Amino acid sequence: MNQRQLFRLIIPAHPYKNVFSAVSSRMTSLGPILVATSVNKSFWDVDVEVIDENNYLGPRDKNNLPRTTECHGREPGSTKFVLPGEPVVRGLPDHKILQQQWPADFVGFYCGLTSTMPRVFDLATFYQKENAVTIAGGDHAAHLPEEALGSGLDIVVRGEGEFAIVEIIKAIKNGTGLGRIAGISWQNNGKIFHNPPKALQIPDLTDLPYPDFGLLRFARKMILYPINRTRGCSRRCEFCTVKRQPRWANPEKAVEEIAWLVQTKKARYFFIVDDRLNEDDEGTRKFFELIIKAKEEGWLPKNTSFSVQIRLEAAREEELLKLMRRAGVSMVCIGYESPIAEELKAMKKGIKPEDMVGYTKVFKRLGFWVHAMFIFGYPTQSAVESVKMSAAEKVKEFKKFMRQAKPDTIQVLLATPIPGTELYARLEKQGRIFPRNLIGWENYDGGHLCFKPDEPMTAEEVQRASIAIMKWFYSGWNFWKIPLLILSFPFIVPFSFSFWSRRWRNSLWGYAGYLIIKKWLKLNKQSQWLERLSLAQKRTIINQI
Repeated sequence: MNQRQLFRLIIPAHPYKNVFSAVSSRMTSLGPILVATSVNKSFWDVDVEVIDENNYLGPRDKNNLPRTTECHGREPGSTKFVLPGEPVVRGLPDHKILQQQWPADFVGFYCGLTSTMPRVFDLATFYQKENAVTIAGGDHAAHLPEEALGSGLDIVVRGEGEFAIVEIIKAIKNGTGLGRIAGISWQNNGKIFHNPPKALQIPDLTDLPYPDFGLLRFARKMILYPINRTRGCSRRCEFCTVKRQPRWANPEKAVEEIAWLVQTKKARYFFIVDDRLNEDDEGTRKFFELIIKAKEEGWLPKNTSFSVQIRLEAAREEELLKLMRRAGVSMVCIGYESPIAEELKAMKKGIKPEDMVGYTKVFKRLGFWVHAMFIFGYPTQSAVESVKMSAAEKVKEFKKFMRQAKPDTIQVLLATPIPGTELYARLEKQGRIFPRNLIGWENYDGGHLCFKPDEPMTAEEVQRASIAIMKWFYSGWNFWKIPLLILSFPFIVPFSFSFWSRRWRNSLWGYAGYLIIKKWLKLNKQSQWLERLSLAQKRTIINQI
């Protein structure tokens, strides 16, 4: 019999604690799970495991070494180093121990987040030295395959990975070579090859297997399960990489998958991670109708709950929203992006500020929790007629809008030029992206500014302004609201439990947000972030001259 082999798929750790950290520790990314499931179903002699470094309770590195970066101040050919005071990431998974206990022959890396790429490169280099075949998949590596192949990765999948990964492992096991596998990049004897892609890799998502979350090793108990029925988006937002042709699984298959997770994992809370929930409008309606029917017939628990990502304009389809509420959708995550018309136009968002407050009121009237996602400091120069506003004036506009719309929770991220987006191409052409020896990939997380902002704003002003909005919304006053709400419970609840519960939940989340921001500010002070930002802007201005 052939010796069994191991395929280990790694979801790398976030470089900083951020607004996603709490959720990440009780959830996982769906794409890597589907890739691992496909491998597990295709080979009898290959064992499979997923290591999610953000949701992990296994062996940890006790050295507490400084977080490695690309690195700051590095010149070509120099060794890696970090600036004095660089924050450390303590207790990351110890891959030396993992490799000693159960050596991996194939190691896959999820490269969907640009900010995690330095961690990917460090781990890929380690596993390459361990003679494992290292494989990258995800948007960042797909758009910059040469960088990945020069940083410890042997193969880059430039599209969807569920079926491509099976072909790659088969080719390596059988020794047939990689030349015939569509949509991958690889190298041989220092020469890089880019195999042409298929027109559409997975036309029908019904063909995908149910995700096997049992492959997740050393994880905490999952609370929120990601599910997916559609992929792709027909919209063309400038800052987004999701511009693939929309496709979907049939609604029946999606509901069966949920029922299977309820039965096998006792799942109750689901996050629908579709790029655009109602891309397939007819199928989306049928999906929620089937969920309602399943609850009425008793083969899906009544308390099965969903959170979704949806565009604000869905408020025009009130019947769909009512259907979603009946099905158990409790929270909607909506990309508002900006209340400033010129910025929305530059983003190609296709919505007007004057409509946004009214749309929000529709969601809240129907009982949804509204999580509003904003982008501060979006660059308009050379995209549309530039808006000449100071950072303070923009902060005022954002606060004014939030007072009117009254979202339950918010996140205010900075515009981030992710590789593969039109925004990245525009800012790179203008020479506005900060040098990466000062602002590395790990700072492309939405919390750190990575380019020279529109005049008259400075980089430091934009950075401070985005945090000022978050501090204003998630103030320490939320801590004192909690006991006041407890005391008011007997008096308010008999008249309106929904009124009380919304304020109770928002106060808890508000205080949690306050603590996260406080810790984030402390880490950035240690890393001298504002000083580095000022230096990066000066060098960018000099280069432009």
